[in-house]
Amino acid sequence: MLFAALVLDREPLQWGQLFTAANLWVQNAGSIVAVPLGIWLLVQMLNRNRPFAAMLSDAPPSWVGPLSMQMTLMAALSFLGFLAVGLIGLGAILSPRAMADWIPQAGRIMPPGSPPPPLTVGDYILSASGLLALLVALTPMLLGLTRLRGAESGRWRGSASRRRSAAASCWCSAS
Repeated sequence: MLFAALVLDREPLQWGQLFTAANLWVQNAGSIVAVPLGIWLLVQMLNRNRPFAAMLSDAPPSWVGPLSMQMTLMAALSFLGFLAVGLIGLGAILSPRAMADWIPQAGRIMPPGSPPPPLTVGDYILSASGLLALLVALTPMLLGLTRLRGAESGRWRGSASRRRSAAASCWCSAS
């Protein structure tokens, strides 16, 4: 029993289920990203730092201020959305019938062959909040990728003979 296996037996994903699966992924991944992002943002605010200025060092200097403000606004909107979904869930506990059209339904286990439940207002709020949290977390990484491209296009300048000798030494040592 030490090495057990968990077997999930379900039908393969169909093209018609792609939007529902992508929506569920954005909700789940965004929720996971939002937790450490919220902790980090809270620490930055308590230290009275500009929250995203240090993370945007790869951006052009004229972009840093506006982009930092935009990312802070997107993070705040994301957290407000998660708070709204939490309040919807609390309302559903208190009066389930009144909040039936608001409770997120994506990812509910349905019997085989039945169509997925329609998306509710809570699903749309949760998806938008998750997408905003993902965008905030991925923006500094995507800006960092521009630095990688810059290494090929001329930031790393050296004489052609030095580059050839470096390539030759790598080639000789590999064989």
